[in-house]
Amino acid sequence: NMIGPNSIGVAAHSSDLVDVHANLMSSNSLAGVTFVNTDKSVIWANSVGGSASGIFTDSQSTKNEMKFNNVLGNTLDINNADGLALNINENTYEKNNCNTSNPVGVCVGT
Repeated sequence: NMIGPNSIGVAAHSSDLVDVHANLMSSNSLAGVTFVNTDKSVIWANSVGGSASGIFTDSQSTKNEMKFNNVLGNTLDINNADGLALNINENTYEKNNCNTSNPVGVCVGT
């Protein structure tokens, strides 16, 4: 799927078991993908660019997996609850190609 331009490409609110897979998201002004109070979901194998936040999860979104995404060219590529430590909300980030993240260290090569 090609998603954009919008304010938010994909948004899940108060959801469980969401699967966001194989999308091309570009020019979504606020975020490519946003999880708010969303649990046990997965964002994988997507390309996200041209947003303020490429992938954003809030502090109430727990036990989600973000893996094998290309998240480049965003103001902030990956944002885990404005820098919340990963052990607090138990979100996992695996092999995401990105340049900037909050907290630092969730991008491949950083």
